[in-house]
Amino acid sequence: MPRVARFRITAIDELCRELLRAPVHVRRRQMDAAEQLVTQVKPSRTYPEDFVRYRITGYRPESAGPAAMLVGEALVGDLVALVQQLSHTLDLPPNHDDRSAIALAEVASRLGVSSKSLQRYRHQGLVCHYVTFTDGVKRLACFEDVLQRFVQHHRKQLADAAGFTRVDKSIERQIISEAAALRASRNLSLNAVAKELAKAHDRAHETVRSILRRHDRRARPPIFAERGPLTQRDIRLVFRAIHWGVSPAVLSRRFAKTPATVHRVFNHRRGALLRSLDLPYITLPTMDREDAEAVILSAPAVNTGLSAMPMQLDAVSLIEAAHQASPPQENLEQSLIAAYNLLKRRAGRVIETLGDDPSATVLDGVETDLRWATLLKATLIELGMPAAIAAIEQTLHRSLVQQPSQEIRMLLGLAILVAAETVQRIDPARGQRMDHTCGYAMDRALAVRGVRPVTTRAASRHTPGSVTLNDPFSSLDPWQSWLDLRPDLRPYIEKIDVRLRTLVQLHFGLDGRRPLAVTDLAEQFQMTSTAVVRAIRKAQRQLRAAARQ
Repeated sequence: MPRVARFRITAIDELCRELLRAPVHVRRRQMDAAEQLVTQVKPSRTYPEDFVRYRITGYRPESAGPAAMLVGEALVGDLVALVQQLSHTLDLPPNHDDRSAIALAEVASRLGVSSKSLQRYRHQGLVCHYVTFTDGVKRLACFEDVLQRFVQHHRKQLADAAGFTRVDKSIERQIISEAAALRASRNLSLNAVAKELAKAHDRAHETVRSILRRHDRRARPPIFAERGPLTQRDIRLVFRAIHWGVSPAVLSRRFAKTPATVHRVFNHRRGALLRSLDLPYITLPTMDREDAEAVILSAPAVNTGLSAMPMQLDAVSLIEAAHQASPPQENLEQSLIAAYNLLKRRAGRVIETLGDDPSATVLDGVETDLRWATLLKATLIELGMPAAIAAIEQTLHRSLVQQPSQEIRMLLGLAILVAAETVQRIDPARGQRMDHTCGYAMDRALAVRGVRPVTTRAASRHTPGSVTLNDPFSSLDPWQSWLDLRPDLRPYIEKIDVRLRTLVQLHFGLDGRRPLAVTDLAEQFQMTSTAVVRAIRKAQRQLRAAARQ
């Protein structure tokens, strides 16, 4: 199996999951369409999400609001990753479409660069495919026409890379020695020393800076006591580490910054991520009442019995439950939809007021609302699934459980996607209901994808537990990737301390109840907010330790 591609854009990650379930001939066509789109995307521009989806699939989803805009620079790399993932599911020969495939080792040799440089080039638009060579082994390769086109558009960059030489260890030691002397004699900063030594040794300024900073991370004492501002890479690392439960005190020592600075950087990143979100919502008449929040968000249906969003879903049991399901109660459905839209509106309005230095309490309140909205969305999707499955079976002229397992996964994945889009745009004030709207949307999606009844194939037999869907609800909303508890840690929740387990379950909404903010947990458990945050991070560290065992 290939190393799973890491997408920067959640929408492309979701699209990849969907396309991987399509038939072989559809995957091949969509892979080629994604490759063609790579050549047309400009890194400096932004592109509507529905435009990208349409160019690849030929299907433009309906939306209740303006489409999310995707940054070209990130989109190029994700499209390359998409092509790579799709190609691994196909058996492409070295002469696919009369093109000549070149193994990556040969590509690196021809360009005079390292394999690491090739990896960077893939993020910049060098499209690679998994190709089955004559020895029967499937390897990553680049087609000749793709390579020539990339070379034509990146001549200067490739020339600079080919002329690059690594700094010899003896030269590196000399640079460090000279830096120590300059610091002692003239008290220059790290940046000033790096600039001076870069000229003396005919090296890039950043190369010398990296050498000195790498030395100071290991040296005791370091040459330069001060550390410059955190880079964007440092900020991303701080955010990810704290998100995984690493103590800010550890990061404070790692980056030679005060704990207050680490907290400020973490919160600044949280605010930036929230400001990047697009939060369209439907305005319902009940939302304009003075007591709207108190009434709508206190309804039992939106506080308990919410979807647990399982990591693995038994497809056969889901289909059988759909056959026996009754139409959802109108009052229940309307309560869920009103709360879902109200939470998004409330979060959006707070996000608009965030300053450059937002408080942790305000940020946590918005993040809790978004987690809650996702749970409501998943619950509404479950209400719409019976209608979506009924539409699939009407098109197939047989029960979905009688299809091959791969088709069951593909069609149920499509049903979840259609139901999710229905939740985004459904408006009860216009008389719309989840079952009817979801059923119509499913009919359109099946028609676009050319799904037809198969009368010549014998019915398959499946038993409960034999067909599963992995992570069916992990990508409903873009904020899940940084606000939810990591999916790979959830199976170990029973292995941590009981008190910590309770805090994690309540904070992330893992027990069917709405998620609670830090301040709510502090009040409930008679703790300070700081103590609650520390406990949740400790729980995450215990979960990571359990996962490693």
